[in-house]
Amino acid sequence: MTTQHLSHSITVELGPTFGSDIDRVRKSQVSWLDGMTVSNDPIFAVEQPVELVGVSASGSSDTSVPLPSPASSLTFVPAGERKTRGIMPDSHIVNQLRSNGSTGMCVDSLSRSVLITDVDERTVIDAIQAQADVNTDSLNALKRDLLVPKFYDDLPQAKASQATALLKKNVRRHEREHVRCLLNPETAIWNELEVYWRSVLLGKNPRTWNDPSFLSRFADLYTIPSQYTIELLAMARERYAAADSAVEQAVKSEVASQRGTEQVLLQRFRDHGIDQDTLIELLRSPVSEQYTDLWLMYILTELQAGRSLDKIEVDQFHTTYSPSLAAYDGAVGDQKTQSLFAGFMREWMIGPVFELVRLTFTDGQFVLERAWYSMNPDISDAECLLAVRRALFQREFIATFGVESGLDDLRMDRQMAVERTIHDESFKTEVLFDRSVPSSDQLSTDVKTAYESTASTLLGPHATTDDLCTWLNDPQYGFTDHST
Repeated sequence: MTTQHLSHSITVELGPTFGSDIDRVRKSQVSWLDGMTVSNDPIFAVEQPVELVGVSASGSSDTSVPLPSPASSLTFVPAGERKTRGIMPDSHIVNQLRSNGSTGMCVDSLSRSVLITDVDERTVIDAIQAQADVNTDSLNALKRDLLVPKFYDDLPQAKASQATALLKKNVRRHEREHVRCLLNPETAIWNELEVYWRSVLLGKNPRTWNDPSFLSRFADLYTIPSQYTIELLAMARERYAAADSAVEQAVKSEVASQRGTEQVLLQRFRDHGIDQDTLIELLRSPVSEQYTDLWLMYILTELQAGRSLDKIEVDQFHTTYSPSLAAYDGAVGDQKTQSLFAGFMREWMIGPVFELVRLTFTDGQFVLERAWYSMNPDISDAECLLAVRRALFQREFIATFGVESGLDDLRMDRQMAVERTIHDESFKTEVLFDRSVPSSDQLSTDVKTAYESTASTLLGPHATTDDLCTWLNDPQYGFTDHST
């Protein structure tokens, strides 16, 4: 691969659940989000024909495309004219969506991005053989990743195909629950939703930069890890159902092998006799939605100490770790409070929105589509455009601010402490509940630095913070001479 290709490359990370149900997706592009309030029509979609220029397969010696994690990936460069349907986005949005980077099959609470595909695994392999110079070892490794070797080694062809289809269905169900957890304000993990709300306000209204209480609460909430609460909810929603028990068992085994620490945590709850419905109720409770993994670790520790679930009380949790927990008390209280906050999100934050990234292969051409959908049915086209801008702002701003402020490191320290607890180490209260976040003065300085950097990234090197504030609030900005 040439340096020129690398400078304009887009990497799509794959895995054994890469494929998608083609007919189902084409009939209704977001039909896998069953039961959620979202239109099938995107705010807009940008379709970019791309050319395959590189392959990296996990376990192979091909290092032409560095990977952040041990997964197969395909690297593309633009090849042809972009097509846009729906609301016409301004040039700054388009520039961000066509920029370099990687995307993987996940739902990210901060980037609000989802990846699905319309490409069958065998079609991908055939296209790779036809379009890219790939050595035999890399191609064989890629086949092993994409075709789920456990299925094709241990099951007859027909059963292997059934198992693959069931696995894909299971993945869609899992990712749908992630979206439900993080984007739908009626069912969200409230800690994450408030982080999102506050981060958008930091861009929409710069007066928040110098509000110590606003910044302090944002820092407190941002550093609460929530990976396992969200993962457990998604895992608890999974259902394995096949006419053939061998197929069902193969899928269960494959999913468990991919889960890692999350599977260990789920198994510990099962060992204590907690069924899935009870677990979902526990994870959807106000205290869990506010304290996420911190509450989860408290529950697990109490169970490991021999206390039954019905004896574990929220008041004792607060008593044991008060007053440090007081900083996390916020929006979650009762259903009325949640409804009011959800209404506020929709009316004033004109969101949430999320991005659906799709890789298709039609008539010998790969196309990467980036479509944005709104979960707010009551806003205008102009407001939809602003909502996308704010999501793009939030994506870039948080990435910069988390590093500048050191909050990313603190969040990671707490995440590692949670993982140690899952693996039977003691509950480290001084790590999980210590509020050693940067001072408000330092946070204010870091916000300003990150905001200036974000303005340059989104709007160009000569953009000012005033330009960025206008872009986030005025839907006409970007379609005028101001954008040049």
